[in-house]
Amino acid sequence: MPSETVVQAYECLQSVLALPTPLEYCPWLSEHVGGKVYLKLEGFRETRTFKVRGAFNFLLQLSEVARTRGVVTASGGNHALAVAYAAHRLQIPATVVMTTGAPANVKDLCLGYGAHVRVQGSVYEEAEAYAQNLGQRDGFVFIPAFDDVAVIAGQGTIGQEIQTQWPQCTDIVVPVGGGGLIAGIALSYQDDPDRPRIIGVEPVGAAALAASLDAGERVILSNPYSQWAEKLMPRQIGALPYAIAQTMVDHVLRVPETAIESAVLQFLARSNLLVEGSAAITAAAIRTHAEMFRGRHVALVISGGNINLPLYAHTISRWQEKEGDA
Repeated sequence: MPSETVVQAYECLQSVLALPTPLEYCPWLSEHVGGKVYLKLEGFRETRTFKVRGAFNFLLQLSEVARTRGVVTASGGNHALAVAYAAHRLQIPATVVMTTGAPANVKDLCLGYGAHVRVQGSVYEEAEAYAQNLGQRDGFVFIPAFDDVAVIAGQGTIGQEIQTQWPQCTDIVVPVGGGGLIAGIALSYQDDPDRPRIIGVEPVGAAALAASLDAGERVILSNPYSQWAEKLMPRQIGALPYAIAQTMVDHVLRVPETAIESAVLQFLARSNLLVEGSAAITAAAIRTHAEMFRGRHVALVISGGNINLPLYAHTISRWQEKEGDA
């Protein structure tokens, strides 16, 4: 994929999204690493997730015939929400297939945008297979969550914005699920010889990219799991993201569940930000691996704010107990 696809995506998205999103200084994380840490805040935008970039970029390239027939997609939560919203804006019929672990409030939001919602499978691949079969049966266009050129280019516009907002950035830390986000950001820096380090972060129980890079080929996880980062649990990294990661991702860090939970609480207590675990994982990574970022200029991609309400409520109920850790 040429880096020009990201530039073209950014030009395309200008007509439908308010860009760029904020890049905000974070004092408490900067102090922790003895450097400068900025937060690329995707949770303030439409649908509270970065996924809307890739969804719009894909949909805007469809023919009128395809738009009339409609689209279908599969997701653990945020991609489904992004497609539902973008399709609603563009007046395209949409069906979203969500995994059983997707937060109920996200399902309700999809319904609110007029999408048809179906629940199928405990992991992304099961929902994806169902959605693809549905698309073939009913003539819908299937929108991949991460393994697609248009989707990757759309997510990569985040990297293009960071280049302009903070040229001094030395590290970009990115949550990794299927890999579309980190692939797009890496691609946006493809022609920059002085590019920052691109660092992926995965939950220890669902580290598909790290395992694949270690093995030298894409591996299939037998039972991916994360309580706090439920949106980062594919069994296998996407083929396109993996190919890009092999040459352009510098490190992939694994983060334990306790660190993700603590980071969610820290964002609320110290920044007054409601950040989902799948996004707070980047802050958990630089706390867990602080020496790796000592004295550097680090941009954390805070990818969304669609929290799992029951889990979050239970955690807040133990606030006094957890506050010392945060």
